[in-house]
Amino acid sequence: MAVLRVDRPGVPRHARLLVEGDLDMTTSPELSTAIRAALGDGATAISVDLSGVGFLDSTGIRALFDGYLDATRLGGELAVHAASDWVRRVLEISGVAEVLLAPATAEARGR
Repeated sequence: MAVLRVDRPGVPRHARLLVEGDLDMTTSPELSTAIRAALGDGATAISVDLSGVGFLDSTGIRALFDGYLDATRLGGELAVHAASDWVRRVLEISGVAEVLLAPATAEARGR
């Protein structure tokens, strides 16, 4: 089961979602709901911290990508941070790493 914490740091219009555990078909709806709630609350920058994610399946990828699409449609952004090498590799194979990974994470990937 994934644990999801939502932080609203002191930065206006920014939300940080911390995901821990497995991000799969049973837990990805919780992430989707949290992303939509953050956007509904006026967040224009959403950071999704996946440092605690040990497993990511296609439904988790879909939740992240749909969140990215929703954020960009509203003029905002969503970026994945602190993904493990394994999670980054899954995002790369899925073809979504370029749009989902935060720039610093994408640069580290090229090393």
